[in-house]
Amino acid sequence: MTMAWRNIDIRIYAVAISLLLSWWHSFVNPLLNPDAYTYIHTAEIFLDQGLAAAFEWYPNASYPVLIGLVNKITGIDLFSSAQILNAIFYALLSFSFITLVGEIYDDKKLYLYAAILILVFPDLNEYRFFLIRDIASLSLLFTAFFLLIRCYKNFSIALILYSSALCVLAALFRSEALIYLASSPFIFLLNSRKSTKERLSNFLQSVGVFAGAGITSIILLEIMGYSLIGSIRDIATIYAPFVDQIAASFDANNQELTTAVFGEYGANYSAEYIGLFMFAGLMAIVVTKTLAGLGPISVITFALAYFKRLFILPNNIRPIFYFSCVSFVITLGFILFTRFLSGRYLLPLCLLLLLLLPPAIAGLWKKASGAEGSRTLLFTLVFLGLYASIDSHWELGDSDASAKSVVAWIENNVSPNGPLLINDEYVAYHSKMVQDYDRVSRYITSSDIDSHPDNTIFVLQNYGRLESHIAPSLSKGNLELITQFPNSGEADYLIYKKR
Repeated sequence: MTMAWRNIDIRIYAVAISLLLSWWHSFVNPLLNPDAYTYIHTAEIFLDQGLAAAFEWYPNASYPVLIGLVNKITGIDLFSSAQILNAIFYALLSFSFITLVGEIYDDKKLYLYAAILILVFPDLNEYRFFLIRDIASLSLLFTAFFLLIRCYKNFSIALILYSSALCVLAALFRSEALIYLASSPFIFLLNSRKSTKERLSNFLQSVGVFAGAGITSIILLEIMGYSLIGSIRDIATIYAPFVDQIAASFDANNQELTTAVFGEYGANYSAEYIGLFMFAGLMAIVVTKTLAGLGPISVITFALAYFKRLFILPNNIRPIFYFSCVSFVITLGFILFTRFLSGRYLLPLCLLLLLLLPPAIAGLWKKASGAEGSRTLLFTLVFLGLYASIDSHWELGDSDASAKSVVAWIENNVSPNGPLLINDEYVAYHSKMVQDYDRVSRYITSSDIDSHPDNTIFVLQNYGRLESHIAPSLSKGNLELITQFPNSGEADYLIYKKR
C-alpha cells in the first residue's frame, strides 16, 4: 500500500495541493479585486439577458460567461462559481507547467522540483484569490506549449491541431494568445536535430495547419454566437486612443515633452533623441518589472545556479527561449501603448523563464544534501523555499470588517432614493444602492464632488491620495466628515456629506 502511494504521479499531488491552496486563499482573503465585480455583473447580465448582452456590456466576456454557466449548472452563487473556476484553472496550470518541464528535459524526476516551484512562486500565487481571466488563458496556453514541445521533438499534425485549438480557447480569455498561435510555426525552424529540409517542411506544414485550424475555430465560434474577431475589434477600440499618444511621445517637435525631459536648453540639442529616450526608458521598465515579477527568491536561485554552472540547456529549450522573446515583445508593445504595466501581464514571461530553474534547483539540492554537501547552501535553499511559501500563501489579505461596517451604515442611514456616490465596488455591490456597481470610479476629485447636489453622501474608500484629490472641496468647506471606518486610527473608509 505504501509503495502504491509513492508511485502516484507527482502531478496528481500537485493538483490536489493546488486545489487546497485555492480554497485557503478564498478563505483568508475576503476582499476581492475590483475586476471581480465587473465579471460578476457581466455574468448576471449573461444569465438575465443572454450572450450578446454580456459581450455588449463587457467586450471580453468569456470568463464571466463561464462563471454564469457554472452557476447555472451547480446552483451555487456567482462568487463561489468564480472561485471554483479559478481553482480548476490554477490546478490545470500547475499540471501543465510540471508536464512541460518533464517534456523539455526528458526527465520525470524533475516533476517534484517543478511542482514545488509552481506552487510557491509568489508572483503567481498572490493572485489566487483574485477573480481574473489571466489564469484561465495561462493554463490553456501552457498546455498548448507542452503539446508544441512534444510536436517539436516528433512532428505530428494531430498535436498541432490540439495546440492550435488550445491557443484559440486561451484567446477567449486574453487575445494575446493569438500572437503565440501565429508565431508558433517558427519554433520548427529552431530544431538543430533535424535537417534544413525537414525543418522547412515542418514549418510549412504547421503554418497551413495552424492557419486552417485557427480560421475553422473562429468560424465555429461565430456559428455558436461568439465573435472572436468582433471581441478583438472591441478591445482594439479601447486601446485606439493610445495610438495618438505613442506618436506624440516620440515626436521630436513635441516641445512640451522634450523640454520636460531634457530641460529648456538641452531640448535644443537633444530633442531628436526623444524617441530613443522613451523607448529605452520603457524597455528599462519592462526589464525591471520582470525582475520584480520573478522576485528576489527566483533571482537569487538563478544567480546560485549560474555561479554553480548548473543550468541545463537542451535542444528542447529553444522553443521556450523563442516564446519568451515573443512574450517580451508583447509586454513591450503593451507598455508602449498604455504607459503602464501590471504585474499580472508579466506572468507569461516570468513563468516561461521559470522553466529554466527545475534542473538547476535539482543540481543545487544534490550539491547541498550529499555526503560532502555544503550546509550553508542547504540552509539557503531551505530558507528560500520557506520564504517563498510564506510570501505566496501565508500573508493574510485585508479584513472586510470596515467594508461590512460601511455597508451596514448605508443601510441604516441612507435613503434608497437619496443622492449617493460610492467609489468602492465591494460597498457598491453589497449595499445594493448602485445598479452598475462594477463601473464606479475609484478616483474621486473635487470636480466629481461639485457635479453632485447638496446633501449628497460620499462613501469613499481611502486609497492614499484621496484627501489630496478632494482637497479643494475640503478647503472650501463643501464637505462635512460624518464618520469614518474604523472609528479610530487610519481610516479605510471616509463618509462625507456635501453642504
